[in-house]
Amino acid sequence: MILARFVPKTVIAKSLRPLSIPPNSFTIKVEQMAFAPLLISIFPVHKEVLRMKRRLFSILLTLALCVGLMPMTAVPVHAATEVDSGTCGANVTWSLDDDGLLTISGTGEMEGGAYAGNYGSHCAEIKSAVVGSGVTNVGSSAFYRRKLIGSGNYEELIFSNLTNVQLSDTIKSIGANAFCKTTIDSITIPNSVTVLDNQAFEESGFTHLVLPDSV
Repeated sequence: MILARFVPKTVIAKSLRPLSIPPNSFTIKVEQMAFAPLLISIFPVHKEVLRMKRRLFSILLTLALCVGLMPMTAVPVHAATEVDSGTCGANVTWSLDDDGLLTISGTGEMEGGAYAGNYGSHCAEIKSAVVGSGVTNVGSSAFYRRKLIGSGNYEELIFSNLTNVQLSDTIKSIGANAFCKTTIDSITIPNSVTVLDNQAFEESGFTHLVLPDSV
């Protein structure tokens, strides 16, 4: 060391003595210097650090409380709008919303036949259907229609986008061609059903069909 040239060796030897460091102090020690007393000491800082942590926690807690008390902004929820409706039985009605949901509700029987209920004109728009509680049957050709386009000539109206149907447990029968050529993947027939007419599921796209023991 450069300073050691000007300091007697005996002084240096006496200076290099053990140094007692307070337990709560953080000390930076400059080693191998000529004068051991030449130390850079930083006195206790842990209390100040704790105070800073408490202050930061208080600020964060205050911010959290303020955010919690702020009025929540309402998230817009899409409300389906009815696009068409009509009747499909003496006491049975249907309605179609802009989400493609066809709801059949009321009491008693649905009309049967390829022209029953004029929701057939929306066949390409219908994505799902619910036959509600109180309705006692799924009418024949309920989800399969034909349109007369000439003398003895018909055009099929396929419910090509219908993928989901829910049937209530008040339904007792499912008419002929009710789900003919539909693209429904799966359907569960309620236990209340005792009659399945001919070709109720002809050429349908079912991959999973659950039938009750009552059929």
